[in-house]
Amino acid sequence: MGQIIISVRNLGKIFPSGQSSIVALEHVNLDVTKNEFVSIVGPSGCGKTTLIRLIGDLIKPSSGKILVNGKSPEKARKDRDFGYVFQDPVLFPWRTVSQNIQLPKEVFNQKEESNRIKELIKLVVLSGFENSLPRELSAGMKSKVAIARALSYQPSVLLMDEPFGNIDELTRENLNAELLKIWESTKRTIVFVTHSIPEAVFLSDRIFVMTSRPGRIKSDVQVELERPRTLEMRKSSKYAMLVEEIREFLRENQ
Repeated sequence: MGQIIISVRNLGKIFPSGQSSIVALEHVNLDVTKNEFVSIVGPSGCGKTTLIRLIGDLIKPSSGKILVNGKSPEKARKDRDFGYVFQDPVLFPWRTVSQNIQLPKEVFNQKEESNRIKELIKLVVLSGFENSLPRELSAGMKSKVAIARALSYQPSVLLMDEPFGNIDELTRENLNAELLKIWESTKRTIVFVTHSIPEAVFLSDRIFVMTSRPGRIKSDVQVELERPRTLEMRKSSKYAMLVEEIREFLRENQ
């Protein structure tokens, strides 16, 4: 196993609910190594988004420990060790593509070099749209702007919470292929939350399968498919077997 970048130990999260409480996560344990692409799948409401939000220091755990690059999530966030891509791209409608991408640098009082912005725009295949406003972009293009923005300050980890969940299937497949090219080019560590089992199998080195609430890690599945991957690979029997294997793990939790 390579260098561990993310370590989660005995993680638990309880949300208050009126006079009672909801146990969202319980005894979650996992490791993610450097440059790995891992996905998290599980039944609806199992705590996938809660887990990635805890890693990203958007909420605090009720119990357990998380380390990102050997630091607490709060310290890792302040050190800009990770970028976060949300379900909604959350672009400012009055800012162009270039201006939305450079926003984190402005927040950190750093000037983004124009060449760097051009490189990021080229990386996410948006050359020619530098001066376009969000209303002029398709849903897939908006997602790519969000990815470029998250990469703008060169984090070592990219946390992605169902970034393509609201996009049509054909566009989503193309975005998956483009995301793998971005990952192969930047060699970031990626943690990717998705409801789509085929998507998780196509993208990932490993897949963490979660149980129903309270969410735990039921299985850690190694995706033994050759890289680089192509959309054509989805027709292979090995790919289909892995998709069915994950589905079976999930059926056991219905």
